[in-house]
Order: sequence, then C-alpha cells, then structure tokens
Amino acid sequence: MKFLRIRDVIAKTGLPKASVYCAISKGEFPTQLQLSDRCVAWDEDEVESWMKNCLAVRDANLTR
Repeated sequence: MKFLRIRDVIAKTGLPKASVYCAISKGEFPTQLQLSDRCVAWDEDEVESWMKNCLAVRDANLTR
C-alpha cells in the first residue's frame, strides 16, 4: 500500500487540484485520508481503481 500526496494525485491522473476536490465533493473520486492535522493523502490503489473505471466507462461508451 502506498499513499499519494496531492501533487502525486495530480501527476498520476492529470487532473488539476480543483478538479480533484470538486470530484471528491460530488462523490466521484476517492476521498483523502487525514494523516495529521495538516497532511492528507490518497490510497494509490483507490486512485488507480478510479482511473481503471474511467477507462471502462470510455470503452463501454465506444461499443454502443
């Protein structure tokens, strides 16, 4: 298991910071873990699952 900081999430997904937090508020992106009072991170497996789901949705739409 590996935790990703916001800069890593941005680099991995290509999403800007504001879009990450907007998607979290809509329930469309994995929520962050509070590591300390001023430190949050994301589970890398959850972020990668979200990315795989994006590809699956795209592929499903292509076959329609």
